[in-house]
Amino acid sequence: MEGNFRPIAVACVINSDNKILICRSVHTGKWQCPQGGIEKGESARAAAFRELHEETGIIPSKVKLIQELPEWLYYSSGQFEMDDEVYDGQKAKWFLLQFVGHDGNIDLATDPNDQEFNQFKWETSNTILPLVPSSKRKMYRTALAKFKSHLTPKGLSVTNSTRQVNSL
Repeated sequence: MEGNFRPIAVACVINSDNKILICRSVHTGKWQCPQGGIEKGESARAAAFRELHEETGIIPSKVKLIQELPEWLYYSSGQFEMDDEVYDGQKAKWFLLQFVGHDGNIDLATDPNDQEFNQFKWETSNTILPLVPSSKRKMYRTALAKFKSHLTPKGLSVTNSTRQVNSL
């Protein structure tokens, strides 16, 4: 894809029921998987683990890498400027991670001065798409299709749970 796209890493975390962790942005009110920019000299995998920890408090020992998509997935919601550079959108490396902890290991207020999310919940791959920003839906659809063999719900349907964190 042509243009200047900011490289990011996306951590698609699933629990023991193969439900996906999505978090509600304090800035937009929209739901998404933890994600963030890849810093200069940093690998996409390292960025995924760093962003996951910074945004959710989940430490690397509480997740296991299942799959990494080899290709970049692109999305754009218009041009934006960041760090004195103009971007046409973002290109994402996706990582599917198995959560081996429990909900108590998730802390959305790890840095109250730079809090990204204020709620989290676990959703099936069938219910997540309407919740994410429309500009990201095609990217999510592609990634979830590639992760499909790992996302089949286990056992009986489990009620979705939502947790809220009070922002300071």
